[in-house]
Amino acid sequence: MSRCILGLGVTLALLLSGCDDVPLLDRGPPPTPTSLVQPYDDAIATAEVEAEPTVQAGTYYERANFLLDQGNNEGAIADYTRAIELDPGNSRAWNNRGLAHANLEQTEQALSDYAKAIEFDPGYIRAYKNRLLIVEQQRDLQAMARDYGALAKLEEDNADAYYYAQGNALQESGDLVGARVAYDAAIAADPEQVDALYNRAVINFTENELEAARIDLDSAIEMSPRAANAYYARGLLHNARGDQQRAIGDFTRALELQPAYPEALLGRATVYQEIGEADNARADLESLSQQELDETLEFAIDVLRQQVED
Repeated sequence: MSRCILGLGVTLALLLSGCDDVPLLDRGPPPTPTSLVQPYDDAIATAEVEAEPTVQAGTYYERANFLLDQGNNEGAIADYTRAIELDPGNSRAWNNRGLAHANLEQTEQALSDYAKAIEFDPGYIRAYKNRLLIVEQQRDLQAMARDYGALAKLEEDNADAYYYAQGNALQESGDLVGARVAYDAAIAADPEQVDALYNRAVINFTENELEAARIDLDSAIEMSPRAANAYYARGLLHNARGDQQRAIGDFTRALELQPAYPEALLGRATVYQEIGEADNARADLESLSQQELDETLEFAIDVLRQQVED
């Protein structure tokens, strides 16, 4: 007979007593938790038996997205590849496989996939942006200009910024004609695109279109009166037109806004030398001697210093 006293409330007593001869219930091993990917596996298994290829492709695509989110890029690539085999026109699968390749630093495969995504969906903004991340890193200026131009047409609210970026890429590549067209488009999209105005002015100045450059710089300064670089550029313009006093005024204003502006100091010193104010030129050259400068500026300063002393 049990050593435990069984009475009223026997069930509760059995649970609480700790009696030696009251065995604990044997619940067995804990159940194995369901894998997070299992629902996707099940969907694929069902689709492969019952569904048409495009539906099957969708199940592989969904599992690939899950694997990509989990950081399993190799597994995601395998599933995106199967989805593409079943449904080649799925631009999202091409784009997302490109992302997985990019995560693995497989840039050429990523670029190829983004190109396919855009081929199947020319309005796929995300694919353009993903491709831009790579071509910007590669400094592929022509490819950058191409994609900025495409995005400007697709995202009209940001068209001015995209056209401005396109102009920068073309200007850096040496295509001043194309850059001017892009800056024109940026300004047309937003007349207060001050950076595009400034860069267009630089192109006009480079091509000796001095009046057009002046108009753009005046507008840029009116919109952004603390832009030291615009005053510096206009100082160069005034000097090129023979108006040294206005040049000195703009170089001085640039230096008021940005005291450590070596190009403005050199520009003002050059004008001082040209109009015979050697002491003022020496003062600016002395200020320049206290700065760390690149070799190009150092050479120009040495030449000007020699001219002043002679």
